[in-house]
Amino acid sequence: MKNPYQPVDCNFIDQVEIMATRKLMVNIAFLHDDQIKTIYAQIKTWFTKEKVEYLETQDGMVFRMDEIIEINGVTNIQSCTF
Repeated sequence: MKNPYQPVDCNFIDQVEIMATRKLMVNIAFLHDDQIKTIYAQIKTWFTKEKVEYLETQDGMVFRMDEIIEINGVTNIQSCTF
């Protein structure tokens, strides 16, 4: 079972939006099976489903935003709560 979703920093979401709009190829570091993995990809979109935020790459990979560690050196701080 997955861990409960932890909302991510609003500034991180803003940076994701900028990178996606500019169609940048980015390095995405993320957690997978308790290991840090890195891919080089273009962000297609980000979306929310059932109160969980996701990022989708152009090649169809989908990541929960709270499992992303950083994108192009921009660190994901899990702190945006309302």
